[in-house]
Amino acid sequence: RGIPVVMTAHNLTPHSKEPDRFDPVYALWAARSRAVIHHSAWGEQRLRTHYEFAPDAVHRVLPHGHFGDLWEPAAGGADRADAERALGLDSGRLRIGIVGAPRAEKQVQAFLDAFAATRRSDLELAVWSLDPTVRVPDDPRIVVAEQYRMADARTYALRLRACDLLALPFDPDGEMLATGTVADAIGLAIPCLATDWGFLLETLGPAAISLGRGDPMVMAATLDALTTADIDAARAAAQARRGHYDWAPIADATLDVLEAALRAGPIGV
Repeated sequence: RGIPVVMTAHNLTPHSKEPDRFDPVYALWAARSRAVIHHSAWGEQRLRTHYEFAPDAVHRVLPHGHFGDLWEPAAGGADRADAERALGLDSGRLRIGIVGAPRAEKQVQAFLDAFAATRRSDLELAVWSLDPTVRVPDDPRIVVAEQYRMADARTYALRLRACDLLALPFDPDGEMLATGTVADAIGLAIPCLATDWGFLLETLGPAAISLGRGDPMVMAATLDALTTADIDAARAAAQARRGHYDWAPIADATLDVLEAALRAGPIGV
């Protein structure tokens, strides 16, 4: 119908992991895309290696915007103590949170095992991201271990408010090219414990405290060595990066891509 295609690349294949069904669809989108929006230079390289694009397709790296302006009002003015009371949590420990939907690449089991192996009594873990296959260690420091379910905006905002750090234990070699959880962390300047996944390395930079490539022993050693100075530095870095992930300039850049695609027209059928 003469309509140019602009593809936003979030993953190499859908989360359902049915490549026989869906990779041909992605390949068709790739072949017909006049322009492609990537959320990182690392992701662009992965996608362009995986699928074939037209030689004259335009590729642009535009960051995934942050959601701080969404979650701050959703919390309704609640501070940390208010959030803890609403969620039934006690204060006094450094709290690590795992939020968001379970994914094949999200190594929740490995992080739980790593946490249970630590010797720290000043840490606790709240996990709102379990799937039925995960075995939760018997550890009183794991104060929340809930099967994932959709939460309303206020509940999710309170969970973010109640956490000192977010854990992002993603498989660096998986098929995901981005995660929206990083936008929550940057938007609220929450430091992250993050594996060395290319998207996280590029997006978070010094706002990430490295968990290596997801080995439980390495992650446990990271937690044992974690200091207040590490957390403060990562928080300051997240705050400093927030402006780069504001939606207004990203929207302007996205409009430029869409208008360029309209001017160029569709890639031939």
